Amino acid sequence: MGDAPCACLGSDYDDCEPSDFYDEKNPKARREHKCGECHRIIARGETYNRAAGKSDGSMWTFKTCSICDEIRKHFYCNGNWQFTALWEDIREQLFPNNFRFECMEGLSAIARERMLKSWREWKGLR
Repeated sequence: MGDAPCACLGSDYDDCEPSDFYDEKNPKARREHKCGECHRIIARGETYNRAAGKSDGSMWTFKTCSICDEIRKHFYCNGNWQFTALWEDIREQLFPNNFRFECMEGLSAIARERMLKSWREWKGLR
């Protein structure tokens, strides 16, 4: 995803136990799904991230839209993240800590727009 961002998330997840197994794919949706991060509908035919694994004896699957997947891979520099926590981590760790727009360098235009929309909402600017 281009150059490394100037802000990183996920240091809180450094001590998490690794999964027993982990598989990640980017298929095209054959039916509608819901993004586990932003909760928008992933439309039929749209590429999304599908991660599946087993941890603590339980199987799990997470589906993430391509925009949230891009943002997640950009800002979690160490590769450690918790599924479903992307936007909470951004609002709690990234935005309050002198977030700069140049931190979005390397993101696609649609991912930058999603970040700006979230930042505006966080600032109360609608």
